[in-house]
Amino acid sequence: MFKEIVAISKNYAIVKIDSVINDDLLNLNVVFEENKKNITYYNTPFGNLFIGIDAEKIQVEESEENINVNVAYALEANYEHLADCRIQMNIKSKDARDFKLQA
Repeated sequence: MFKEIVAISKNYAIVKIDSVINDDLLNLNVVFEENKKNITYYNTPFGNLFIGIDAEKIQVEESEENINVNVAYALEANYEHLADCRIQMNIKSKDARDFKLQA
């Protein structure tokens, strides 16, 4: 799975996710906007899914070498609630003392 942070502000984050499953490339653009539901299409080899992301809270903390993003959101598939979720992103400058790549 490959993730690319496209944009971050105090009340939204956009994440692009590309994943390879069984030699098929799956693409998903996820938009987290605080107090707003965003719907996107998730293309799979078995057909399209409507994915709803309803971000309840977005916290962004910035420092010289670090950006921490915490998002609490409800996840829907084809307009049905699936789960209440959280995602945490720690974005570091490559010049940061403790920068390392990990899977």
